Amino acid sequence: MNNIMKSNGVRVALATCHDKRNFGSMLQAYATQAYLEAQGFDVRTIDKTGLGKAIELGRMDYYRRNALDVQMYREKAPFVGKLLRQKARKEFSQQMGMRRRAFDAFARARFHLTRKTFSFDELRNLSREYDAVVVGSDQLWLPVNIGGGYFTLEWVDKSVRKVSYATSIGLSHLDDYYLGRMRNFLADYSAVSVREDSAAALVQKATGNRPTVTCDPTMLLTAEQWRNVADESYKGIPSEPYVLCYFMGDNPWQRQCAVRYARTHGLKVVAIAHNDVYISSDNDYADVYPWDAGPAQWLALFEHASFVCTDSFHGSVFSNLFQVPFVSFRRHAAKSGQSTNSRIDTLLRVLNLPGRICESDDAFDTIASQSIDFQKSEARLESYRAESSSWFDNALHFGGRKASPHVDIHHAEDCCGCAACANVCPVQCITMAFDAEGCEYPQIDDTKCIGCGKCVRACPIINVTPDKPRKDFKQRAFLVQNKDDAVLRQSTSGGAFTALATTVIQMGGVVFGSGYDRDGKAAYDSPLAVRCFAVDKVEDLRFFRNSKYVQSEMGNAYQEVAEYLKQGRLVLFSGTPCQCEGLYHYFGGKLPRGLGMADVVCRAVPCRAVFSAYLEWLQHSTGHEADCVLFRDKGRWGYEYSNIRAFDETEPYKPATSEYQIQPTYSAGVESDPYLRAFFDDLSDRTSCYQCHFKKRYRTTDLTLWDCFDAWRYGDGFDDNRGATRILVHSEWGQTMLDASLDMLRAKEIDPDEAAGRAHELTYSISPNPRRRQMFDDLRHIDAMAFMKKWFPQDVVTCAKRNGRELLEHTGTYTRAKQALWAIRDKVK
Repeated sequence: MNNIMKSNGVRVALATCHDKRNFGSMLQAYATQAYLEAQGFDVRTIDKTGLGKAIELGRMDYYRRNALDVQMYREKAPFVGKLLRQKARKEFSQQMGMRRRAFDAFARARFHLTRKTFSFDELRNLSREYDAVVVGSDQLWLPVNIGGGYFTLEWVDKSVRKVSYATSIGLSHLDDYYLGRMRNFLADYSAVSVREDSAAALVQKATGNRPTVTCDPTMLLTAEQWRNVADESYKGIPSEPYVLCYFMGDNPWQRQCAVRYARTHGLKVVAIAHNDVYISSDNDYADVYPWDAGPAQWLALFEHASFVCTDSFHGSVFSNLFQVPFVSFRRHAAKSGQSTNSRIDTLLRVLNLPGRICESDDAFDTIASQSIDFQKSEARLESYRAESSSWFDNALHFGGRKASPHVDIHHAEDCCGCAACANVCPVQCITMAFDAEGCEYPQIDDTKCIGCGKCVRACPIINVTPDKPRKDFKQRAFLVQNKDDAVLRQSTSGGAFTALATTVIQMGGVVFGSGYDRDGKAAYDSPLAVRCFAVDKVEDLRFFRNSKYVQSEMGNAYQEVAEYLKQGRLVLFSGTPCQCEGLYHYFGGKLPRGLGMADVVCRAVPCRAVFSAYLEWLQHSTGHEADCVLFRDKGRWGYEYSNIRAFDETEPYKPATSEYQIQPTYSAGVESDPYLRAFFDDLSDRTSCYQCHFKKRYRTTDLTLWDCFDAWRYGDGFDDNRGATRILVHSEWGQTMLDASLDMLRAKEIDPDEAAGRAHELTYSISPNPRRRQMFDDLRHIDAMAFMKKWFPQDVVTCAKRNGRELLEHTGTYTRAKQALWAIRDKVK
């Protein structure tokens, strides 16, 4: 999360516009979360991105009621126009693409989300995991949103406290129908505050009670706190003084006022253009258009501006916070039914700056020439912030609540199963237990707990490391392939890990990896359980080759690493990114001398219960018990089209170090095999994988390894259908180990920006399949054969996919078809 040092034990979920790519919306959503976390609350922002259909169904009521409102269509048309223009104009599409990626990067780094839900029923179940649900701010009670039914909190369980903080309506009038809806949904709120005077009047009209007016969440944080969020290294900040223009409305004269001011004062004009909609008057009036600015860069542009011209509420807020002279313009005509002017009026009234509003070209020069006494406005802001903070804290006060002294998993998405907590506990009061899906979670014996807090400090999800380059090493990237044909044949991709591990063992070290449990030490009661263990013989590295598409048990692996280090042994630890960060925090966030880590980029980790059912299905289907499953075998089609294969012997290669394989008892491709279909349809994965905290370019490990299916881009014969591995080197230790392994590898240095940029799985989590919950319900209640038949039938579509792919392979056109798809994807990007 954010390394909270204090906690009050109260769990709060936030219903905000965290997913809207609007600067003000995303920053107020972040500010609400950040403020409450700083007060010690256990906060999650509700991931509402799976609720689109449910919310839209309710919104249709609004559109039906306003079907004859011409003004509504006039107001909405520009939004549609922007989307159409992105499709028609490549340059504009690229500009918006840069902005979108910057927003997404900010959201991934800053928001701590709940698991995704897909219906209001699922959302109600989620709400029961929290003490309170808070809604706010950002025009969430506009009529269209009232119709949607999400921001009204009508889905929250009755046992959970409902609070509105600074929720905005944005309008000064609501008709009787929406006033009635408001009266009904506010009836069981514990506390209500709104952001502007007009909203307070409307709530009073609906309920008979006037709510408190509190400050926008962005104003709960100080300027210094926002400077810590701003991207001070942003290269788009001009070196010369500038006027910053942030306009949302289509009023050309306002932009000309800004240009006039800039020319008079010898300033550049920087414009953050085409925000919610495409506006033709945004074109060609500014000197600089920072298209790649996301929220963090937007903050930096405001902070360093010499003057700001804006018609935005949040533009006015941040101008005042950073004490930059500004003029606020009216975005809407007063008579517009969609006018949101009232929120700026309230803001400037509170700050005692009503004179900063400009309503005409003639008035601009006079307003702009007047100085602002920021000392007085800051004093007003501090008072407003203190009053609002006090209201918020009281609304969420739960008397007598205390934080747990140990890790306390209330939400499945908050545990990755790394077992760092169990390994670090000095009194062994934590054990890892399996749930119905076959995923491990910590169980705590409170009678043994001494409250030392070591487990909390070791948790990689509580203590997420930032995605930032290291100061002591410039990241490098390589494409490699093992020279040993047998190793390459047995490896999932290019055999890079075997070379690195061989080097460590030859230096007298030990290597940790994941393999099938052959000695009965795994805790999970299933054939072919996977666990983490150590080897110190080169021939034993074969147990780690070929990816295991199931989460490995860590057991006491971290303790074993520490013991080997005490003996003076060199240790290479390999695992998924979450397992590696678990080890990193087990050692207190600083790797001891002699320890190196290599993480393997993973899409996600499937749940053990699905694999167990699959093994049962395999036995019934083939008549053979599977003693080995190779999830990415190159035996039939090579690297570019890997099959899953099962064998009735523990080691399918004869001899074990050769490239010659015995006949499998089962072989199928990704389009027909039930287990691979579940995996690639995002049905079978651990809940935490859907919002993985370890999807980032810059990592705590020394090396990051993953596939390279587009090796043809790099030439030099790597695209020979035998497999290649991309490597990101993060440290001097990693580079040293790679250099020492090069006699076993063909290697080519490549651009790290390109390598990371082409790997979506490196930085983006997968999204859960909406049918996941139903699939696991069935898995618990029906036998394996019926389960596989229901969920993964060998129907006409499946057969057509399989036959089509195999036809391409037989005709030798599969590779060219894949390259054509890559080219199309590149153009779309």
